[in-house]
Amino acid sequence: DGSLAQINFVSGGTQTFTRTVTPSQTGALAWRVVNNSTLDMVGASFLSGSTSTSSFLLSANCKLITRAVNGSGTNNNGAIQNVTNQGTIRVATTQRTYEDDAIIEYSGSAAQQLGAGHPSSTRVHTIINNAAGVTTVGSRTISGDLSLSAGSLTAASGQTLTLGGAITANTGSFIIP
Repeated sequence: DGSLAQINFVSGGTQTFTRTVTPSQTGALAWRVVNNSTLDMVGASFLSGSTSTSSFLLSANCKLITRAVNGSGTNNNGAIQNVTNQGTIRVATTQRTYEDDAIIEYSGSAAQQLGAGHPSSTRVHTIINNAAGVTTVGSRTISGDLSLSAGSLTAASGQTLTLGGAITANTGSFIIP
């Protein structure tokens, strides 16, 4: 019907979301993480919309935790990609808004990839919290602060990793082949 329905994560705390199949859906969806909320995406869960006007907003001081792992069928090119049929956020890249000071955390117990959909033009802070490690897919830019809480961040072989903010290394490390 062309209307825009909103799904808002507004608790100010952590909200867990699970969705691994695309239900029958018509119309556009606006996914919004606001009000200092944390959205914890379980496993290969994803957010999507059925039209090009569906959108995603990660507000300042809000966090998206992605647990999508390498080779899980839908995440072969990174947990956050620049396409609408794979990865954690499955809305058009032109309809994704990552505000300055938003946070994306790569977390899990199996290796993950930081894909082409990871925001690079806004000051989004990135947390690596995965003992199995996170590897970039191609050259990547992390414009905000980078926190290595657990595990390593590995630049893909022969690729560039550009860092634009402060680096905090708790127990993690960089690996540049």
